[in-house]
Amino acid sequence: MILKDDKGNGFIFDGLPKFSFSIHQNSKADYDGGIEKAQKHLKDIKPQNLIQVIIDKKQMGVGGDDSWGAKPHQKYMINSDDFIHSYKITPIFKSFKNSKNEIN
Repeated sequence: MILKDDKGNGFIFDGLPKFSFSIHQNSKADYDGGIEKAQKHLKDIKPQNLIQVIIDKKQMGVGGDDSWGAKPHQKYMINSDDFIHSYKITPIFKSFKNSKNEIN
């Protein structure tokens, strides 16, 4: 995955061998306030001036056939022996400012 700004600076994320990801303009706390739930809807959450990248080996389903605590079907479960994964993050520098001048 490659993320870059409008100047071409950014990051390359290499999964070893692969990964799942999500990108948000909010922190995780904006979606889940902890023990005291605020029952927020997406329209209640305003984007912030940040980018949060979440990297996972893989993602599991969130529930089964009902909303009362049923587990995901077996084919969507992640086995406990399958939790090792690696990734590498490499910066991309197309232009940046230092204290003396701008380098492109």
